[in-house]
Amino acid sequence: MKKINKRYLFSTALVSLFWLSGVSNMSLLVYKIDVSKSKITILGTSNVHNWETYAENITGTFEIDRSGKKVKVIKAAKVTIPVTSIGSGKRLMDSKTYDALKADKYPFITFVLKNVISIDNVSDAQKITAAGTLSIAGVTKNVTLNAMAVELSDGRIRLEGTKEIVLSDFGIEPPTAMFGALKTGGKVSVQFTIYVTK
Repeated sequence: MKKINKRYLFSTALVSLFWLSGVSNMSLLVYKIDVSKSKITILGTSNVHNWETYAENITGTFEIDRSGKKVKVIKAAKVTIPVTSIGSGKRLMDSKTYDALKADKYPFITFVLKNVISIDNVSDAQKITAAGTLSIAGVTKNVTLNAMAVELSDGRIRLEGTKEIVLSDFGIEPPTAMFGALKTGGKVSVQFTIYVTK
């Protein structure tokens, strides 16, 4: 009887383990960036006036484990921005931007998630702090990003945040214009609004 009980308990434990594993995997969903809604705004300064430009055509995927309507874990994420999708509506400024970012040689800016540091519930939203690598103009750096995540009524998740970037960290020379009379600042503020959907 003791042997039978041990075998029974062992078999039950194995079945439970496989069942729990299956439930866990079922909650892991792959979300894609909604290209039509997602947008990044880049804000900068110069010795003449402040300026802003926008990035669109943002693509990427997120692997998210959820608990109800809340994000439990983000297991993987990658975001890609074509450099030539950055635009201000001013041809000269855009050309200077592409040159500074070495678009011919490095046509994409990418962020790859390494790990999520924390997820904190804040009212109906969640504050997410994540570590990853950011690659710009052929240089890759470790960065930390903060974002607020909100689930929308249609099931999409909106991620919003701001990240300050020091151009020299990525070997980027601040663009100039008007024969050097206009000089841009060495830092930019990147504001992102990313929508992801199943």
